[in-house]
Amino acid sequence: MSVMSRSLRNLTRNKSRTAIVVFIVGFALAVFLTSSMVSSSVSSNVSSLSENLETAITVRPAGSSDIGMMRPDQELIDESILDEIWTVANIKAVNPIVTKMEFEDSSTSFRMGTLVQAMDPSQGVFLTSGGTVTISSGRTLNAGDVNSTVAIVGEEFASTKSLSVGSIFSANGTSFTVVGIFTTGTLFGGQSVIMPYEAAKEAYNISGINVVYVTASSLYAVDYVVEDLQALLGTDEYDITSVAATSEAMMSSIQESMDAIASSSKFGAWISVATAGAVMTFVMVLVGRERTKEIGVLKALGFSKSKISAQLLTESVAFSMLGLVIGVAIALVFAPSIAGVFMDSSSSGSSTSDAPATGGSPSMPGGDRDSLSPGASTAGLSDLTLTPALLILGLVLAIGLGALGSLYPILSALRLTPAEALRYDF
Repeated sequence: MSVMSRSLRNLTRNKSRTAIVVFIVGFALAVFLTSSMVSSSVSSNVSSLSENLETAITVRPAGSSDIGMMRPDQELIDESILDEIWTVANIKAVNPIVTKMEFEDSSTSFRMGTLVQAMDPSQGVFLTSGGTVTISSGRTLNAGDVNSTVAIVGEEFASTKSLSVGSIFSANGTSFTVVGIFTTGTLFGGQSVIMPYEAAKEAYNISGINVVYVTASSLYAVDYVVEDLQALLGTDEYDITSVAATSEAMMSSIQESMDAIASSSKFGAWISVATAGAVMTFVMVLVGRERTKEIGVLKALGFSKSKISAQLLTESVAFSMLGLVIGVAIALVFAPSIAGVFMDSSSSGSSTSDAPATGGSPSMPGGDRDSLSPGASTAGLSDLTLTPALLILGLVLAIGLGALGSLYPILSALRLTPAEALRYDF
């Protein structure tokens, strides 16, 4: 009988123990994989958030505010300003924003206090009030929807109005088709509706813009773009500011919270690895002691030390490989729940966890991004993805755990003579 077949047969000697060990190792590997995904997602989102916030610039009527954007008497910006803004160098996106607070009446499908936001989807889709735009069903708006009467709606709004992807609702007498439903990390975000600017112009007979979000081509160009816009448009009629200049406190709060989450996830990853290693070592020590007489018989029959060592090593690696399969399955199914442990523990220990998620800066200008507001749920992270690189790392880790677990029993077996092994009483 070959070394491989003997090793695999030994796995079934004690089915209950094998199942328990495989599950423990699998869960430890699942925690490692999930925490690694969380850490990667946090790093990616913090980088993306910082880049987008720092390159965003707002152009609004002088003396206006984000709260004033929802007032019917808010001073509006003439649409012709968009062409002027595009003449400034080092700009990659110019997004006109119209925000309306709608209240339910006989002529609309809106619920009480629905926040309607109109923007150019070719220039980005985001919540101006902060929070998330995480699509849970359907799709987001894209450049092809610029002139279409379509919209994405928050889950709370969709639930109240019994809407799903493909449903139709009325906005000021105009029918809009729901192409996507999103979740948010803010109090009012779930009651929001986002529609293309051109379609909203027709539906509401809009003759002006509340605010323009401008995205500079790089962080280096922000100050130059602000200066050029101020020189072009004038500072008497417009407030032109870099979002980064007004978001330092928010960014600091977000960074601290995300750093805490990243640290927690990394700590959890290595604790899980240590746990899996300890479990594998303990189990293989027991296996080695149980097989001491068997090892003695094999030695007496002329089996070399290398073959005996290979059998124990193969058995240990088989344990951990089975654990990896279970770990991957757990990670794929329960990753958000496991990630929530790191999010909750980090938020509870962070002085910034109670910072508000809403604010005066855009969630993610220049694209459909997730919010990284302190205290946000795992929906605030980008999708937790089990990448090929992470799977390879998990495979290497599983093999390493198997080798580590068999190290002591192999060394012990090699020290015994056949006579000593046969007299051994476990």
